[in-house]
Amino acid sequence: MQLLEYQAKSLLNGAGAVIPSGFVARPKDTLGDLPFPFPAVIKSQVPIGGRGKLGGIKLVSSQEELETSRREIEQLEIKGHLPSAVLIEQALEIQRELYLSLRVNRDLRRVEWLASKDGGIEIESHGENVVVIPHGTEDAAEQLAKLFTVNQDELTLIMGSLERCLFDNDLLLLEINPLVVTKTGDLVCADAKIMVDDNAQFRHDNFDWPEPENIKPLGGTIGVIANGAGMAMSTMDTIFAAGAKPANFLDIGGGTGEDVFVKNLREITQLPGVTSIIVNIFAGITRCDDIARGIIAAKSQIPNLVTLFIRLEGTNKHLADELLREAGIELQPDLRTCIKLALEISEPDATPTKHLQPERALMHAQGEPGAKPWSASMYTVSDKIFKNQPVIVQGITGHHGAFHTEQMLKAGTNIVAGVTPGKGGASIHGLPVYNSVKETIDAHSATASVIFVPAKFAKSAMLEAIDAGIKLIVCITEGIPVHDMLIVHQTASANNVTVIGPNCPGFIIPGSHKLGIIASHITAPGHTTIISRSGTLTYELADALTKKGIGERLILGIGGDPVQGMTFVEALEIAENDPETNQIVMVGEIGGEGENLAADYITEHVTKPVYGLVVGNSLPAGQTFGHAGAIVGSRGESAAEKTAYMLEKGIKMSATLDELIEAIHDN
Repeated sequence: MQLLEYQAKSLLNGAGAVIPSGFVARPKDTLGDLPFPFPAVIKSQVPIGGRGKLGGIKLVSSQEELETSRREIEQLEIKGHLPSAVLIEQALEIQRELYLSLRVNRDLRRVEWLASKDGGIEIESHGENVVVIPHGTEDAAEQLAKLFTVNQDELTLIMGSLERCLFDNDLLLLEINPLVVTKTGDLVCADAKIMVDDNAQFRHDNFDWPEPENIKPLGGTIGVIANGAGMAMSTMDTIFAAGAKPANFLDIGGGTGEDVFVKNLREITQLPGVTSIIVNIFAGITRCDDIARGIIAAKSQIPNLVTLFIRLEGTNKHLADELLREAGIELQPDLRTCIKLALEISEPDATPTKHLQPERALMHAQGEPGAKPWSASMYTVSDKIFKNQPVIVQGITGHHGAFHTEQMLKAGTNIVAGVTPGKGGASIHGLPVYNSVKETIDAHSATASVIFVPAKFAKSAMLEAIDAGIKLIVCITEGIPVHDMLIVHQTASANNVTVIGPNCPGFIIPGSHKLGIIASHITAPGHTTIISRSGTLTYELADALTKKGIGERLILGIGGDPVQGMTFVEALEIAENDPETNQIVMVGEIGGEGENLAADYITEHVTKPVYGLVVGNSLPAGQTFGHAGAIVGSRGESAAEKTAYMLEKGIKMSATLDELIEAIHDN
């Protein structure tokens, strides 16, 4: 969530930062005398940058100018946003404008300072002048004071305020642009941009959280319902490549209930111009029979429901088949058929994007000069993956934990016990349940854990496992706050613990064992390793290759969250060093630069053929799609830029999942 400027400054003020004198005025408020002398600045409160160039910021010198400019700004729509308030501040006597921010670097999995002597401008277009210093660097204040030529003690106070604000409020970005040096030499946070981690909502009642907008309208005619951001983006890309335009983005996530599914279908049906809806589900945590019940309910509850074209695969598909057949609802065999049928009642309205051409793009995660995520300190994790070691399940008595424990046991996984606080002494699937990981380790000497606990408890569960001596953690949980994962990553790295996930399906060694939720029946032993950010695309690709007669050595879902345990580079190292892997398939998404860093690693270290796909080509920039990881942000993070860069590095890239499946041959 991006805060409005006045909300951001309220947080800064609470953390002790110096901000201009000012107040918020809403359209119905009457302005009396200002509590400070003119001149004053009026700022439109919209979540958009570049307001000044678009008339959303005005300098006024009198009460008459104030009233006139206020009315103009309140009625000015900026990039689709009409302000609900204006911020009125005392104008600063500016000597210089600087840039200072704290951000979470998802690719290097750390918090860092970004600074520039050039403030008050669009910093993205002046990246060559930005200095990056990892948070925690001992002489950071000294370095930045020299860069800015300001008093170090005063800057240290500002930096301390920003640190408190970032960590106390689960911020992903805290940008001060400009940080003003006044004519009297004071440092003032003149403007602020703050991004708050939506996943941390459960511990922040101080924010006015908006209602979640799972459905993002995109103006097309074919509606889309899919489970998982990757599956949703892939479905939309395939629709776009076929010459049509998707009407919306919707990732229903895992475990969606009947009521929510009916609500989603109703809302998509009401979008202008929608002629049909494609339901494309490959179930893992989601269950096909739950989706089928939602479809049946929607048919009876939504009188104007548009035509549905439904494709279901995965968990409990046989139950869904029975339910839909009894209700007289037809299933389609695959996505291609769904799109073909949808196109028959929807005129093509987009240009197909079937051929990819390399383009130049900025690709490297900012960090110290020459910083790369594959340093000599990287530990080898192959034995932890390929060896069927003793495993515990944290959250074993929950709905998903119990179900997938049974599936892992059937796949041959050496699960020895489970952990659920307060349920010690119970038994499930013949396995003993303990109250703590330490009790479990003392009794069974396990070395790996699969985690199914709720997001608010996931950090504690992972830290408990690390403290007890677990060396491999697979975290299935989605919705974990980013700052929680930063702590887990730091702790795991310090203790030589491998973490896969969160928000991932885990991994499977077909014919041997699995840790996670990838269905065994869609896999077959072979020599192709699949590495994917998207859980549902992991299932889709494994199923398609198996049906094509291409077996898998390792199927590994690393998760799509901003801060991951295992990265693409670390997964590629496993595949490259594995003598049983002959070829590698890599599936990425919009957001971050992990795919670009992986492409660099492939060029320098990987000798095996690599096939690639980055989904999200059909999506507009500047929005979040699905889980926290899928956001088109700065340069190098779009699907087109990543694809172009990976092509330049010699990776065999495809535009859609169907093209990727056709391109892969047994090696």
